[in-house]
Amino acid sequence: MALRRLPLLLLCFLYLGCNPGNNKGKFGQGWQKIPIELIEADPNTIEDLRSSPGRLRLLTVWASWCESCSEAFPNYMNLQRKYGSGKFEVVTLSVDQLDHKEAVLEFLRQKGAAVPNYIARVSLENQIMEKLDPDWAGELPLTLLLSPEGEVLYRRQGLADIEKLQFSIENQLFKQYLEPESSKESEKESARSY
Repeated sequence: MALRRLPLLLLCFLYLGCNPGNNKGKFGQGWQKIPIELIEADPNTIEDLRSSPGRLRLLTVWASWCESCSEAFPNYMNLQRKYGSGKFEVVTLSVDQLDHKEAVLEFLRQKGAAVPNYIARVSLENQIMEKLDPDWAGELPLTLLLSPEGEVLYRRQGLADIEKLQFSIENQLFKQYLEPESSKESEKESARSY
């Protein structure tokens, strides 16, 4: 059965493209008009970001002083612009100190980060680690691709492999395309009728 889907999968990958880095600057000017906000996140909010997003979520944990984070950020924004929809979103969580909030917000504006952006109100790094990923050693950036149910599909400390990450996103979106919500709902209804 998987072999029958292979041509459709290949067609999907060809349509979606293979490298978000090649798309820099090709998304129009509409993104620059969306207001950029930075929301303070308490431990419960941080846990909610991780636990059950309801859609495919790329969560990146970063800091303004982290060079690798600054290097990776445009790739994440390109992924949002390429795949962002009701089924996928990028969310950022800054671990900068709250007194650097304005500098973080300026960084987000410069990067055109028109996505949900949070800054941790938790000062203890181990509390953030506990809420997000117990396997996280604290290296930044932390990149988590989460299923709609909160399962970790991709995890990377340090610079993410954008091609692998993009492949994971496309694979999950393709699975969602093959299993539309309407068929899931009808399966639930038929299960209830027994």
